Amino acid sequence: MSFTSPISIDDGEDEVVNLWDDQLELIDYDSDSSEPEITAVYTRETPPTTAASSYRKKTRPSLRLHNGPIVLPDSEIPKYGLGDGTVIVQGDTVELTNDKQLMPDTNQSGDFFRVKNIIVNHQTDDVRLRGYRLRRTKYLSQLFDWKLNELAMVLCVNETDTRSAFIAGMEEVSVDEIFRIRDCVLTNKPYPLLSFRDSGCWKFDFRKGLSIDEMKEQVFHEGRLVCRVVNILIVRNNKKGKAQSGIVRHLYAREADAVSTGAARGPGASRTDSIQVDDDEESDESVVVDPDSAGRRKRRGHFSSGSRKRHSPMPIKARQLTFGDVFCGAGGSSQGAKQAGLSIKWGLDFDDDAIEAYELNHTGALPFNCSAHDFPPEGYTSEQLRVDVVHLSPPCCFFSPAQ
Repeated sequence: MSFTSPISIDDGEDEVVNLWDDQLELIDYDSDSSEPEITAVYTRETPPTTAASSYRKKTRPSLRLHNGPIVLPDSEIPKYGLGDGTVIVQGDTVELTNDKQLMPDTNQSGDFFRVKNIIVNHQTDDVRLRGYRLRRTKYLSQLFDWKLNELAMVLCVNETDTRSAFIAGMEEVSVDEIFRIRDCVLTNKPYPLLSFRDSGCWKFDFRKGLSIDEMKEQVFHEGRLVCRVVNILIVRNNKKGKAQSGIVRHLYAREADAVSTGAARGPGASRTDSIQVDDDEESDESVVVDPDSAGRRKRRGHFSSGSRKRHSPMPIKARQLTFGDVFCGAGGSSQGAKQAGLSIKWGLDFDDDAIEAYELNHTGALPFNCSAHDFPPEGYTSEQLRVDVVHLSPPCCFFSPAQ
């Protein structure tokens, strides 16, 4: 939804003329003179209010409440049918039009839109969608990893709006901007879960002889989209532009779709072999095809994943990571590592009081009261004190003997 900026009039454009008492000329009302009649007199204490100054007061920026309650002449409808027979319902995700989509041999797309409300104006019969704008992560600079068909929700919120960003940040678009319906999932699950890569949900018919680039292009334009992150932009006076601040985070569970799976309502995939796509969207060889995993059709919308060997997307380490703290002080860094799940093995500090405090705070760790130059201390070998993570926080130059 676009925001219109108020028109500001430069003070120099309209000159305000003040008429004081000593500048007024008295008119003889009994005469037949055709001199202009004075209709108002302004004193020095109360200068006149001209149309220009009054207009400037009216054009001061004011916050207009966006996405308020739907009231007449607007009303909400449950669905809307497009001219091509496509029916839009609440909860759908649509792809918006973009001029670059008409360019041949390019993978370009417009933004996407998750429909929250369908609103019709009964005076004009205009229909518009209210909801959340989604954008490919590759179009958001370096904020997110560039993964194929991964999206980010973009919410533009006024800094004075105290409502939730998921209310204040909704936008409205006309149904004329709809390009097509897309299969999209909002989730708080980590990548690549629920994407077209997961569970072989995207199939190709290799009898068509598609090349690797053609397969990637088909996934780009028709494959499942997944939104895992949100970018909240804080702006001033409802103006779109450079954000004053913002929030970048993953979606919370309460913000994700209640139903995580489901078939696409848009153009479907073919019925045979599955593919895997490399994480890097810019890779020259981003699509890897396994022609031996021939999926068998069981019933409409359900296909076998075949014999393709899958790897766990989130490998779990069998052992706990170990941690060593150099220049440990009283053990603040070790405490943070402990809270993160690491096993604290030892701490080292030259100061007697610091290492004594460390020993009290971390009773299970070895306290070494020595210089870092003398590590490992006598009686220990490097192999015995080997850890997975070492934290080093050397003293500043003023206190260091190296100065």
